Amino acid sequence: MARHAINFYEPVMTKPFICTFVLFQLASCTHQDISLQVVRETSELIHATIYYGTSFKRLDEENEILIQTGLIDTTDEHPPIDAAIIRVNNKEIVLTRAKEIQSADFNTKEYNGEGYHLILTVSKNLEDSITVYEGKCIISKENLKSEYKIVGRHDLHL
Repeated sequence: MARHAINFYEPVMTKPFICTFVLFQLASCTHQDISLQVVRETSELIHATIYYGTSFKRLDEENEILIQTGLIDTTDEHPPIDAAIIRVNNKEIVLTRAKEIQSADFNTKEYNGEGYHLILTVSKNLEDSITVYEGKCIISKENLKSEYKIVGRHDLHL
């Protein structure tokens, strides 16, 4: 009877393990189908009241704005429009508010325009007597969808 040597240093299931590991890594990666671009100045189209970015440090020190919300003046005959402005593919996109839901903990606003759908879900907090917002946004268009963690504030020192 022949004896076979077993090499304990060679993994028995190397290929299946690697495939499983790679698939797990791909599934857990955050992939942004729609990339919101940073702007460093407010839009001339909107009287922005809240500015959103990825961190307070970036908002305050680097003026990195992802989303601006506020009012767009139309004409004297019509009231101002509640809107959000984003930048995608080097184009400024105006989204008008479609719906708002308020609860004790969160405020959710939905905006639509040019095929995009934006959902902002934020909680309002006080930090050193300053109102700040923290939450997330989901931006989608057709079968593309991205989610961002966001923070916001009323006043930027631009």
